[in-house]
Amino acid sequence: MGLAIRIDIDNPFGYATRYRRLLNRLAINYGIVPKMKELGYLDNSIKLSQRLCDSGVPATWFFRTVSIPTKGLLPYFSNNSQTMGLHAEQTVSLGSFTKEVEHWQKKCGTKPKGFTKHGSGELKLSRKHDPAYAPKQLIEYGKKLGIGYFLGNGHNFQDAFSEHDGVIFAPSVFWLDRKTLYGDTFSLESIVEESNIRPIIMLFHPVWYGQRQEVSEDLEYLISKCEFSTIDEVLKEGLQS
Repeated sequence: MGLAIRIDIDNPFGYATRYRRLLNRLAINYGIVPKMKELGYLDNSIKLSQRLCDSGVPATWFFRTVSIPTKGLLPYFSNNSQTMGLHAEQTVSLGSFTKEVEHWQKKCGTKPKGFTKHGSGELKLSRKHDPAYAPKQLIEYGKKLGIGYFLGNGHNFQDAFSEHDGVIFAPSVFWLDRKTLYGDTFSLESIVEESNIRPIIMLFHPVWYGQRQEVSEDLEYLISKCEFSTIDEVLKEGLQS
């Protein structure tokens, strides 16, 4: 079995300073900030990518259209062990989702093999964000566009995977940066043990990896203890188990 890493890139600049929060707000709402590495664009993601590559740990990076890497940064997230998917936010209709996929594909130079959804239905998170979280509808979108999988936002990581006319659906993940979801007695040791007997997808966000020491320490612990697989491998094993 194994543990697969899903990384959702919600915020290209993060929240560490007032200046970064301003850049982030302008970027995700209006797309008017230059995507410059010198300004800190995707720096948390780059740092995380380098750490994973150094450890030989595969991961899949899910980018919003407002956080897509420039051509110069693409190699950090698309190489032998790192792959990319769409973090969808304009999902109010098939038409809006299709436009988002086409924009993502044009910028990234490849069609996304899979996608995730920005937000879980509680809040409108940016000007163009559709807050509704409707997995059945999103699966249908995936079927219409021939996208191979959709990873949901539930937190019960033991939920079974399912296949829907060529689209694999994983309803839940383990939220590394929201461990409070699992209660006061939760321990990362349980993830190590569970990943030895069942495939698990783990989610976290680069902004919290860069700004919360606990998240980076927890990741280091899992790197030292777990066997990691790709998203594709874990989905395949999950359907067979």
